[in-house]
Amino acid sequence: MDIQNVSALLNYSKNNNNSSMAVLDFQKILSNATQKAEKPEKTTPFVSAEQSLKEIYPDLKYHVLDASQFKYWNRLDFPTSKLYDDRIDRSTINELRAWKPQTQTATGYEPWVQRDLEKIQKGLHVVMIHPTVQEKMDKDPEYAKQIASKIQKYFEDDIKLNAEIDPESVKSMSQLVTITVDGEIGFHHTVCDGPSKQENDSEEKFGMKKDKKKQNPLSGLQTMALTSSLPLPEQIKTTTLEYGYSYAYGLYNLYQKRESGNNED
Repeated sequence: MDIQNVSALLNYSKNNNNSSMAVLDFQKILSNATQKAEKPEKTTPFVSAEQSLKEIYPDLKYHVLDASQFKYWNRLDFPTSKLYDDRIDRSTINELRAWKPQTQTATGYEPWVQRDLEKIQKGLHVVMIHPTVQEKMDKDPEYAKQIASKIQKYFEDDIKLNAEIDPESVKSMSQLVTITVDGEIGFHHTVCDGPSKQENDSEEKFGMKKDKKKQNPLSGLQTMALTSSLPLPEQIKTTTLEYGYSYAYGLYNLYQKRESGNNED
């Protein structure tokens, strides 16, 4: 019943000398109808970055943890599967802090590395927030919104990059990203199935096998970079790789340019 109809009934009631009780009833109906028409729609309030992200990624594992304490986790043979668990307790943290590489370099396709990657459930999303950032988010909802948006954008961009290289790989990929003390994207890790069926020369070019897990979309490119940038084996004991997100995209763009140049020959 709209407001005009209620008003008409109210006037009709008055003109026909109905009881005061009936008039009051119509007045109440009119008041309720007016309030309903003027009442704005309710919007879901922003509670926290964790809840906001879990609404988008129901499988999300959210950890408040300083990820910078793991010295070697940029290496491809770091036991990253432990960071995809439901809980990261103190014993796991101590284990990962104490972990040291057994070889000078790793390609990510060693049997023990592949076994570790197989432990990671498909389709997971993991977020690790620095405690200082979490404390700031608890006090500042707008800042929390910014961090949540930054994480969502990283996940989406990472999927796009992988899809450009191999569209099939994104169907079951798992993603992990950390937020540093400055509120920026820190270490990030992506696991997906190896490349879909390709020509043999393409497989040889990237140095990958069909049945292997791929840790990130640039694993082949990283291998190419290592062959020319690392010192001789006898000159080093261990080497950690400090690849940032922007650096990875730079490598990918550089590779595309080189490929385009080779095709023109």
